[in-house]
Amino acid sequence: MQKLIVFSVFFLMVVHSNASTDPKALKILTNVDKKYTQYKSLKIEFDLETKVAESKPKNEKGSFVYQGDAFKMILPQQEIYFNGSVQWTYLVSQKEVQISKIESAENPFHPKYLVKLYKSDQYEYQLISTSKTEAVFDFKPLDRKESVFKIKLYINTTTNQITKVQWFEKNGSNSTIKVKSNTVNTKIPNSDFEMKTDQLKGIHIEDLREE
Repeated sequence: MQKLIVFSVFFLMVVHSNASTDPKALKILTNVDKKYTQYKSLKIEFDLETKVAESKPKNEKGSFVYQGDAFKMILPQQEIYFNGSVQWTYLVSQKEVQISKIESAENPFHPKYLVKLYKSDQYEYQLISTSKTEAVFDFKPLDRKESVFKIKLYINTTTNQITKVQWFEKNGSNSTIKVKSNTVNTKIPNSDFEMKTDQLKGIHIEDLREE
C-alpha cells in the first residue's frame, strides 16, 4: 500500500511537471498572453451556453469590453461594470445593483485572466490537441475542492486569440463561450465602465462601500 501511495504521488508530480514545462504548449500560451497584453482595448461579442446538470442548455448573447484595468460585461440577466476601483453588479431579474470598492477585479470571463492561467500556481495545464490553426488546452485546479474541476481553452494559433472557453463543474453543470468577433484598440470613454444607476427605475441599490 505504501509503495502504491508513493508511486501515485510520483506519477502526479511527473504529470504536473510535464504539463507545466511542455515547450510547445508554453510557446503557444506565451504568444497568446503577449497578444492580449498588447491590446489597449478589446471588445468581444460572444455566444454563451449554460447547462445545469440534466436541464436543457440555455443560450444567450453577451459582450465583454476592457480597456486598461477597467472592464464591462453585459449579459441578459447580469451586467458588471468596473472602472478600476469601483464595481457595479446589476442583477436584472432581482432589480438590484450591488456597488463595491475594490482594488482589482478578477472576472473568470476576462481574457487577461484566462490567458494568464498558465502562470498561476493554482492550476496545472496540458496541451490536449493541435491542428494547423487550433490548440486546445485543459486547465485543472490543484485544489480539488474547487467546484470547477476543468477549464478548456481553445486558441487560434494563427491569430493567437481565444475562440472558445468551457467551464466544467462537479455538479454536472457547464458553460461554454464562443467568441463571435473581436474589436481591438478602439478608444472607449471611461464613463462606459461606470453604471448609470440613476437611469434605472424601480431598482434596489446595495452600496457595500458604506460598510
